[in-house]
Amino acid sequence: MKQNIIRILNSSKTTSIKNIPQIKTKIKIMKIKFNKYDIKMLKKTDKDFFESEIIYQSILNKEMFEENYERLKIELFDIWDNFDYLERKKCIDDEMLKVKDLTNYFIYDDKIIRIAFFDTLLNSLYENQMIIFDLPQYYKLEKQFNDKMISVKQYRSLPYKAGFSSSLFLKDNNEGYLLFNEYTKAIYHVYYNNDKYDKYQFDPYKNLSHFNNEVLLTIANTIIGDNELDLIDKIVESGLCSKYINLKLNKYKKMLLKRGV
Repeated sequence: MKQNIIRILNSSKTTSIKNIPQIKTKIKIMKIKFNKYDIKMLKKTDKDFFESEIIYQSILNKEMFEENYERLKIELFDIWDNFDYLERKKCIDDEMLKVKDLTNYFIYDDKIIRIAFFDTLLNSLYENQMIIFDLPQYYKLEKQFNDKMISVKQYRSLPYKAGFSSSLFLKDNNEGYLLFNEYTKAIYHVYYNNDKYDKYQFDPYKNLSHFNNEVLLTIANTIIGDNELDLIDKIVESGLCSKYINLKLNKYKKMLLKRGV
């Protein structure tokens, strides 16, 4: 069982994301933004933090659209009321092109998603119809949008692929996806059908240069596979664990071989 490998990897020193100094600072910054919009920030687990990062980046994207829209109206204040609908829309669309170059996004159901806590319809409005924010019924969407928020889980691994989190996307399949976080120096196997995830903790004292993409992808591909012996070999060969952990892994490997696994 891979759970035995996970237990061995976690038996030395498991690093929680919320205990890392740089992350503590980032959490404080994120919390200020969350409080501004009365959004509850979950931070019990490492996965909670990753999902909060997606929400935070989405807020920044949303604010960038709104702030540039308001700035444009102020700059054109003297003539704005003289513009017809098409003239206003062209001004806004031209301005939003600059914003789009600065924000990350992904494609879901053939729609561009820049705000991962909004559905495809609201994302389409920000993408193509910012002009509607001239209408009174849309004013409050800038400040109050809790009732419009959806879970970022709906978009599965897509926000991670698009860089909405500090965690590096490695691999996905029908069951879930794998991430690497440079702060914890761990690979996370997140499952789609529940909130469960497996954490493969490597030596937190290893220099980050050891954790190159090739090594991480090799381990990720093996995690998705079903061969425990192969996974042990790839982890030991990677050089990402301490000698103590490698000894325990090889001892477990010998036990599996005796069982004829």
